[in-house]
Amino acid sequence: MKTNYKKLFLMLLLTSSIAFSQQNVFIDIGGAGETTASNYNNITSVGDMNPLSLINEAGASTTFSITLTDGFIDVNNNGAGNGTNASATGDAAIFEDQATRDSFFGSSNHGGIDDQLGSFDFTGLDDSKFYSFTIYAARIPGSSDRVAQYEFIGASTLSVTLNASDNSSNVALANNIQPTAGKITLNVTPHSSNTHSSKYFYFGALKMTETDAVLAIREAILEENGLNIYPNPVGDELNIDYILNTDSISSILVYDISGRVVYNVKNAKNKAGVYSYKWNRADNSGVKLASGTYFLKLQTEKGTFSKKLILK
Repeated sequence: MKTNYKKLFLMLLLTSSIAFSQQNVFIDIGGAGETTASNYNNITSVGDMNPLSLINEAGASTTFSITLTDGFIDVNNNGAGNGTNASATGDAAIFEDQATRDSFFGSSNHGGIDDQLGSFDFTGLDDSKFYSFTIYAARIPGSSDRVAQYEFIGASTLSVTLNASDNSSNVALANNIQPTAGKITLNVTPHSSNTHSSKYFYFGALKMTETDAVLAIREAILEENGLNIYPNPVGDELNIDYILNTDSISSILVYDISGRVVYNVKNAKNKAGVYSYKWNRADNSGVKLASGTYFLKLQTEKGTFSKKLILK
């Protein structure tokens, strides 16, 4: 059966990691009781407007600073890895456990407070370089969808979303943004798909990557035989990216909450490389699936990887 897999040669991945000059900065956003060591930068007050000079993942000083320019309501202490909640996994596992336990939050009505914007300025950036951001937030356990929008404003504007409700593995990705006059602004607000009556939204951890050229592969966090999906929640189409480190047969399956397979596709054995697949949220008979919670599974000869899906 012919498939619509589009192979990107493994050499592209290797070239992008060898030829590019890059550095990473990790930021833990949350309360003072859950700060992260390991060369993290910690922002611990929802109202601290003072610039914070940033170090990179090697502990070296950078030219970068971050300033909270519009505060949040309070600290959420009910994130992944806190108390009885599961530690972050999957794509979110790039963050230290302490960084996933808490976050800042806003709301349209928290104790009578209406604060639906949190904002940061990243300064000291290089206008000739590119900045990519990985964002994590969690509120476990959750009820209604608590979807935040993260809008990055530089030479161009890019918005991404993330549902913090019951999240322990998903991240939001915003790649290849260039600054204006050395600055990128990040605005955090509730997204229009946020169904919580008080529009709670969260921001818990961030990784910023500086490169001197556009990242050739959008999902920079893909690991060996890894899996990444976006956007999630899913609108009309889902992008599925993964790496085969060795030659392997691969299958993609989607399950509903009862465990019934509603969609599956199996690919013949492919060479090692990076693969992208687009799914139009239809079942195998071509009928669009209803809104709700589903689970996606990637099966390869090296292992199985799963993600929770929210179809809007």
